[in-house]
Amino acid sequence: FYSSKGLKSGSGLYYYGRYFKMKEYFYFLAFENQNWYRIRNSPLWLTVYGKGWLKDTAERTKVKKALFKLEFEDRLFFDENNLSLIPIKLELGVDKNKVIESIIEQINEITNLLDSYYLTLD
Repeated sequence: FYSSKGLKSGSGLYYYGRYFKMKEYFYFLAFENQNWYRIRNSPLWLTVYGKGWLKDTAERTKVKKALFKLEFEDRLFFDENNLSLIPIKLELGVDKNKVIESIIEQINEITNLLDSYYLTLD
């Protein structure tokens, strides 16, 4: 389902993560110290680039429209570059496999929302 071929990990003062692609959408899943402290009680955050990449600013508006449902659920935030950020909820008190399944389900939900929106553009 996921590919990291040709994509690297990324790190900075307060984060470490991995870029990956699912279908034709680009993502960055990271441990984000600052977001955890400032925005939401979650150490894992997903940045959604959509079909574009870092410099494709037109794609950011499409992603925001595709994920508007999450904004009503208070699950969609934006960084200083208007990139969509989503806190990943971690299951507590369950084994590692259940935590991983939950993370995959959340990413799949986001991908499905993107698919639905992009289909309406065709």
